[in-house]
Amino acid sequence: AQHNEVSTAIGVEMTRLEELLAAFKGARPSTAVVAEIEAAVLGLRHNLNALDDLVAARLTVVARKEELLRRLSATTIAGQRLVAPGILVMNSRLAQWRAAAADASLAPDRSAAIMADLVQAIAAYIPQQRAHQEMSAVNDALVRTADAPTPGDLALALFPLRRSLAALETISAEVDVKLQVRFRQRVDEFKALIDGEKSIPKARQDELAVLAQGEKLLGEN
Repeated sequence: AQHNEVSTAIGVEMTRLEELLAAFKGARPSTAVVAEIEAAVLGLRHNLNALDDLVAARLTVVARKEELLRRLSATTIAGQRLVAPGILVMNSRLAQWRAAAADASLAPDRSAAIMADLVQAIAAYIPQQRAHQEMSAVNDALVRTADAPTPGDLALALFPLRRSLAALETISAEVDVKLQVRFRQRVDEFKALIDGEKSIPKARQDELAVLAQGEKLLGEN
């Protein structure tokens, strides 16, 4: 709405300027002077129209980026909720294992069974804990990427993102079989947000390009 108001106001002022130019030409001044002023007015009109288009493009890309960030938040929450129960179970059972390990009255076969259970639980816990950490890393990195100050910073941000994505793809084969399909879906969602035409880095790249064009036009004006 604010953009429309500003755009309309600029249009009104440009119309007045063109009317003044027409009146000036009617006074029959020097042809060279008229040509110079007319060229300046036309150039200003062109640049202001281009700036208006860029403002509209910026608003569009910002809205797109905000939607992608909402998707990122939803994917991160869904992914971490997927692995959280296993982490909570592991944490809650640690005290039981410690108590059992310290109990000298336990029969050897019972103690061995408890240790085997512990080993199995740890094997299941490790990939889920890593998944939780990598999802947090991807989320935080993409949030920073959305506001990367330069194209160079944007390019640098992609390296750790792709490394975390590769780690998640590896973990997808290590988590509990019952979780693998849904886990893979979350990984695919992260992948789309990291790479490609509909990714957060691409949205920021487009935004930086619009800002650069705007600065160039402002310099010309």
